[in-house]
Amino acid sequence: MPSRARAARTVQRFSKEGYEFDVASNKWQLNKSLHINLDVLASLNLFSNFEKNFRLMLADYASEFSASYLKNIFHLCIDLFGLGVTECVREKHIINFKSNLTPDNEWKLGYIRGFLVDWYDRGGIGVEHKATKLLNSLKLRGTTKGKAVATGCPINGAYTFEEQVAFIDWYVGAYKDGLINIEEYAFIIALQYTGARPIQLCYLYCGDLVT
Repeated sequence: MPSRARAARTVQRFSKEGYEFDVASNKWQLNKSLHINLDVLASLNLFSNFEKNFRLMLADYASEFSASYLKNIFHLCIDLFGLGVTECVREKHIINFKSNLTPDNEWKLGYIRGFLVDWYDRGGIGVEHKATKLLNSLKLRGTTKGKAVATGCPINGAYTFEEQVAFIDWYVGAYKDGLINIEEYAFIIALQYTGARPIQLCYLYCGDLVT
């Protein structure tokens, strides 16, 4: 996989909701009310190259997904890194993380599975191939029925966290494997970014989605 290494310099990015942040800084404002504090990374003794690539991958997701989704990804990754990750997420770290989970909170690993696999697939240094193979092979329980936040109608309402994670897991792999083309990939991303249901996408006009 090609390296994503970039020069260590100030990199300005924008969150999905248009808030500017510096990738090298320790406070990223994602929207009016949510931010993430990266000061916690200092206590984990991460290798500099690993931390840099994690920040870059996290910044990609900050620009692509909602603030609440990104914040959850960040905190769950910190939990994973606390199990001894310093320079690379390895198969043993995934095993240790899963062993610390109960059946009722296996969703935590499922929540970051797409992020970690995507990190590897985008060529990011920091996740080994054996770890992604294990992640893709695991069958994980979702949240306990009734505990997931349900908003609105199940036909026209917003997607749950579980649905978002399932979308990411599937469409990233499907595009990589050639199961869907770029046009189909773009419309799936439109679903993911907006939380729209398929029936709502039917109201798009030609030209609303452009390259």
